[in-house]
Amino acid sequence: MWKWIGFAAVLAITLATRLYGAANESVWYDEAASVSVLDESSLTDFLAAGRQIDALKVPLYFFIEYAWWHTVGASVFSLRLLSILISLITTAVLYWGAMRLWGNWTAVIASLCFALSKHFIFYGQEIRMYALMYLLALVSWFLLHAALQHKRWAWILHAIANLLLMQTHLLGLCNLAAQFVFLVLLDWRAVRRIVTWCAAHAIIALTVLPWLLQYKSFDRGLGWIPMPGIGTLANTFLLVYTGSTYADDYPLPIVPMWFSAVIAVPAAVLGLRALLRDKEKKATALMLLCWMVTPPALMFLASHILVPSYVDRYALYAAFPAFIFIGCGFAAMPRPARYTFCPLLIALYTFGVSQIQRPMRPDIRSAADYIRFDREPTDHLIARGMGYELCLDVYFPNIEKAGLLQRIPTKRAIREVQRGQRTWVVIDPLHEDFARWWQPIEEAIADRTIVLEHDRVAPGPRPVRVFLLKPT
Repeated sequence: MWKWIGFAAVLAITLATRLYGAANESVWYDEAASVSVLDESSLTDFLAAGRQIDALKVPLYFFIEYAWWHTVGASVFSLRLLSILISLITTAVLYWGAMRLWGNWTAVIASLCFALSKHFIFYGQEIRMYALMYLLALVSWFLLHAALQHKRWAWILHAIANLLLMQTHLLGLCNLAAQFVFLVLLDWRAVRRIVTWCAAHAIIALTVLPWLLQYKSFDRGLGWIPMPGIGTLANTFLLVYTGSTYADDYPLPIVPMWFSAVIAVPAAVLGLRALLRDKEKKATALMLLCWMVTPPALMFLASHILVPSYVDRYALYAAFPAFIFIGCGFAAMPRPARYTFCPLLIALYTFGVSQIQRPMRPDIRSAADYIRFDREPTDHLIARGMGYELCLDVYFPNIEKAGLLQRIPTKRAIREVQRGQRTWVVIDPLHEDFARWWQPIEEAIADRTIVLEHDRVAPGPRPVRVFLLKPT
């Protein structure tokens, strides 16, 4: 009875944290890369158009996204509901999987950590493949554990889960590598098992080859990612994986919450210690360590050897074992400590969620509404901000095909305004290039060759400024 009450509670919290504010979230660049082309007449045309914008991707999520758009609902909020549904399934898998392996307390605490993690809240609303990636990685690990308990059917399902994972995100390969490391460390003498697993997963890895062959330069696709340092790794393990902060992934603001980490990190260490001291659970401790440490370590090494590719969201599924360690830590505490620190941690997580600034993404939808209210049919638009052109194409369908959304330098746009062309500007005032974009506009206004009207700001952590330029 209490198991089901706990499950209902964490499921309700997950649903509440993902639904809250979702209807008011605008499409941002990552999402617009697929949303802007969902009206293509066929799945093939949709995938081809999407690859022109975002070539470094594999197809599974986009198959589902296209089907959902054309069957369930053709709206941005409907697409967010798809990710919310996947998050609810993830909660169920985490809760019951942790319940079976580590008991009630671990299941409840781990699931609450997931439900109240600011990272997972963001990606639980995101119209991208990340929620599906995290679910498949979680399922894959639980199935691997079941397979090692001499359940043959689990080996097949484990392979299928990893196949689907690789067709969801290329860096699902880090998850496969972590599982290989675990199998070797668990029993390196089980050569037949390791070789069979490697052969099956080599075939699985080859299934993404047709997509990779269409992509010419990883540097171009990953060129925006900075080189990570040791501090990046520390931030990942101590703050991100304990649900204590956002990462600096655009467009998330950096909001550290050290207070919760002060409780979560010692609880995780205590959980690891408790598992290592239990002979029957040592193997699960090794599994959780490989699962948590290997993916970020591989991204870190790849960044320094090949090309920078360290982004927390690419391996955020490695936070699940951290949540489980925290749950095991509370389960191992004496009752007075457990009933003191557990409510305190949940309260801190809840406070952290309440501090999320919304909308979390640049509010392009409000900016589009501002323009739509005063716009004339022949007005042009120019956008200055990461992916703003794609986002505007979502809220003004076919505006770029009609030639009204101009991809031209700011100075040229000003010359057209001076010749009589009304032009709306949508700009990111926090962008590092804002001063360069604004300078020619300011100079033209000072020279009284153009005037600026309808100057408004759509608020949020990443505000969006909108104004109209007219000739004098």
